[in-house]
Amino acid sequence: MRGKVYFTRLAAQPNYRTGPLPPMLFHEGVTFNLQTVVQQFSQLLIKPYYEIRSEDGMVYARHTSNRTFEDVMKGIYGDESPLSYLQAVICFYELNKYSPSFKEKWSYIRILDDAFVKYLRVLGAWPFEDFIRSLNPIFFYDSLQHPVIIIYTIQGNSELTITKHIHRFDYDSYCLKEYSRAIARRCSYDRSWERLS
Repeated sequence: MRGKVYFTRLAAQPNYRTGPLPPMLFHEGVTFNLQTVVQQFSQLLIKPYYEIRSEDGMVYARHTSNRTFEDVMKGIYGDESPLSYLQAVICFYELNKYSPSFKEKWSYIRILDDAFVKYLRVLGAWPFEDFIRSLNPIFFYDSLQHPVIIIYTIQGNSELTITKHIHRFDYDSYCLKEYSRAIARRCSYDRSWERLS
């Protein structure tokens, strides 16, 4: 791992105000232009001649000349800074919220960092034991020079879970592969942390 950069959870939020976001309607035949979702991020742009759309439960990028559907991240590029890769991860989840097949309950306010965990501990609302590792979002290059972003989120329905999300980008684009796994679980908990985030 080289080029490590640690972030706070605040860096993992959209940082531009744009026009209104499209509604999340999952009706057949309804098409939405999702460019305003991408425009919320200062380090990301939509590639020339590409459109980012949601249609019939599918989120995709479409080149205007050949009209083929592609991975949504193929239509996005950035300045290749560590922050741009973190924003690409958040943008990936924000775009996929427009697909009914996206099962994960996602919100960037669920991202953890060490300062937020410390804050919850001070208030007595942190339901887990102490963590030895840092929970800050991190960027680095792997051994094959692919950019990697790792974030930790807290999810809770019937049980509270801390999930580690690993995102490995293609060498020459913002297309990514995501892997996630639970690293901590707690079956009964006080829901006060949800109000604090």
